[in-house]
Amino acid sequence: MCDLKPVLCVFCCGVMLSLSDIAPAQLLTPQQADTVKQTANELDHALWAQVEPAYLVMDRQKGGYRLSSNSSSDVRDNIHQARMTWVAAEIARLYPDKGQAYKAFAEHGLNFLARKMWDNEQGGFFFKTDPDGKLPANWLQEKHVYSNAFSVYAAANAARVLDDPKLALELAKRGYHWIESHALDKQHGGYFEAMTLDGKPILTKPATQKRCLDSIGTAYGYKSMNSHIHLLEAYTELYKVWPDEQLRVSLEKLLVCVRDVICIEPGALNMFFTRDWRAVPNGNSFGHDVETAFLMTEAAHLLGEPWIEQTQPRAKLLVDHALEWGYDKEHFGFYDNGRAFRPAYDHEKIWWVQAEAFNALALMHQLHGKDNPKYFTAMLQTWAFTRDHMIDDQGQWHVKLQRDGMPVNGKDASKHQPQDIYHSGRAMMHTYHRLMGWLDTSSDH
Repeated sequence: MCDLKPVLCVFCCGVMLSLSDIAPAQLLTPQQADTVKQTANELDHALWAQVEPAYLVMDRQKGGYRLSSNSSSDVRDNIHQARMTWVAAEIARLYPDKGQAYKAFAEHGLNFLARKMWDNEQGGFFFKTDPDGKLPANWLQEKHVYSNAFSVYAAANAARVLDDPKLALELAKRGYHWIESHALDKQHGGYFEAMTLDGKPILTKPATQKRCLDSIGTAYGYKSMNSHIHLLEAYTELYKVWPDEQLRVSLEKLLVCVRDVICIEPGALNMFFTRDWRAVPNGNSFGHDVETAFLMTEAAHLLGEPWIEQTQPRAKLLVDHALEWGYDKEHFGFYDNGRAFRPAYDHEKIWWVQAEAFNALALMHQLHGKDNPKYFTAMLQTWAFTRDHMIDDQGQWHVKLQRDGMPVNGKDASKHQPQDIYHSGRAMMHTYHRLMGWLDTSSDH
């Protein structure tokens, strides 16, 4: 079961910590400082090259964000709206000189989430709508905990930066309460995934569906690693701005679930589970491994001790395992899929995997770099592969490449996902600020 008892901790026993409060494991040598400064400059340049064109998809007339700048589709995807909103809010938070412009982008996305994608009759966020907030009858008639989690994530971050945070915080809290009321599995712990429009779990394939998979590709009636790590992410973000006692309990239980049930030795994540948390055979996703290491560490530092001490070894295990089995030691960067005790069988390099990898590796070096330089080295190598191959001359990211950085199956590698800036944007922002923090600390000594 995933309803493990959280570690007893007095609610107000300590000060909330963020990952930016972590001191570097060791000071940089002069040579390392030069390399870090150059890498930080490259990250900063790459961030704006990707992000600034991305917000051209803002639809000022109909509201929300289109799926791409050259798309004529009127589909409004809940996950996309939320991610665009979160990234804009994070830029406003971390880059005060650009604050007003990106606060406006965040507010634009927030308004669409609140006024169009939130179901005013039955609660919860629709998975997709048209620009008027309508769900056509021929579209999939379900909601999903995964997309609802991203909406909470976005609204919570918007509440941290907007001049008037009332709507954002209220929307995030509404989303949290709806998830807890409708998606929480009170018998076995964890959360149901696909739900009817009125919030009932869908545990078997609907008669109208041709396939047994829901909106995000999870079999109906099963639970996924993917939804639970992003619920952890969302509740962590909400707790930063709303330190509610019941939310803390939910966050603690999610961290225990991800850390002690979904994550297993030797440092891998089971991807799918029955309702009562029996693992379903599947491969290993190295990208999710390193992403989860970051998300667990972020949650643990927010909760404080004893969560940090109990979580950091498991997060390190995830990254170490990905380095051992999923890392390309010849061309650098990480493969997408593999097995627990065998080399990767899928040698394609996916854009979001590289982003999550160099973000997690920078964090691991900050925590453990004194013992071994491997995280620092792999971070620089993964960024070098990303810079030289994954990002094109216009600053946009290729979706996937062969292990040597060449197009997959000889196809044109210029097909991008310029609108999907969540993984890459977060990774570049956070890694840049982490590296600048190392430089500041080293210059003080």
